[in-house]
Amino acid sequence: MREWTPVAFANVAAVLDGGMTLVCIVQGHRVAVPHLYIQHDSAVTRAGDVGTLVIPYWLAAELRLITEHAEPLLPTEFALADVPPASSPPSVRRH
Repeated sequence: MREWTPVAFANVAAVLDGGMTLVCIVQGHRVAVPHLYIQHDSAVTRAGDVGTLVIPYWLAAELRLITEHAEPLLPTEFALADVPPASSPPSVRRH
């Protein structure tokens, strides 16, 4: 059931807890996300949180965050894409 496939959005800011919904800024859009549908592996769960929001595909489409024809991303795929590559500490050169 594609409708329930989790979709992850990075860089989400939760700005207000409206009781039954969490008002978030997602991709520059202010949306009210029902607490009931925020997935357990979401980093954004309450006002003040900033990070990855994970919600069902159908809700993302309903909130117009994705188009109906978009392929959903699994949270792990999205999270891995956002992790910067590990870098070694800069070397110090002395003369």
